Amino acid sequence: MAKELPYFKFFVSEWFQGDITLETMKVQGVFVNVCAYYWSKLGEIDLKTLQKRFKNSKKEIQTLVKEGFLTLENESEIVRIKFLDEQLNERNSLSIKNKENAMKRWGNMPNECDRNATASVSQCQSDAIKNKSKNKKKNKKGRDSRYISFVELFNQLTQRSFKGDNKSERAFIARFKEGYDRDQFTKAINNAKKDPYHIETGFKYLTPEYITRPDQLEKWLNVSNSPQTNQFDQIKSGNYGRPVN
Repeated sequence: MAKELPYFKFFVSEWFQGDITLETMKVQGVFVNVCAYYWSKLGEIDLKTLQKRFKNSKKEIQTLVKEGFLTLENESEIVRIKFLDEQLNERNSLSIKNKENAMKRWGNMPNECDRNATASVSQCQSDAIKNKSKNKKKNKKGRDSRYISFVELFNQLTQRSFKGDNKSERAFIARFKEGYDRDQFTKAINNAKKDPYHIETGFKYLTPEYITRPDQLEKWLNVSNSPQTNQFDQIKSGNYGRPVN
């Protein structure tokens, strides 16, 4: 469940004026529970999963489908709840906009010597000194500007709300100096958040500190070449997060 989406909008007037109140109290109760489950899964459930989840309310679910409170998408029988989809789409649009802004902010913070190819060495070094001076003044009471932008981007991609910490900042700066760039971090984060284990555990272990570890960054940059492993067994043995041999 996305921690950034702990609740959905519930309009009392629309509820009482809607056809759902014409159904039995049991059907109404099942619908509210289905809505909560649907929201927790970010709108990604099918009818088979729903019936398993509410195995004692299959009759009520059939009624909700028949009356149009739940709609099914094609032969895949993906469940759709219109008013919740509208809220999720609204949220996603905002998230995409914020992500683009974070990418722009990071994109405006190149390496100290990352200029166009015609810049001279002396000119580049001079600019580097100026940039260091500006960064020191700007971050006298805070963290490295590039790290702040990285955390903002991480939060937008994963819908989390990390503030940053010294350990992950040191790791990020180390990876940055090794030559890893914005696109590579973005790719690694996106690959990691698609992993079934991270999804199942609510992204508990997917943190800025985790993704900036050298082995994990390389792993998720090359995830298509990584063998499938039982990550639950890795957690139990204390090996999760270590590179797979």
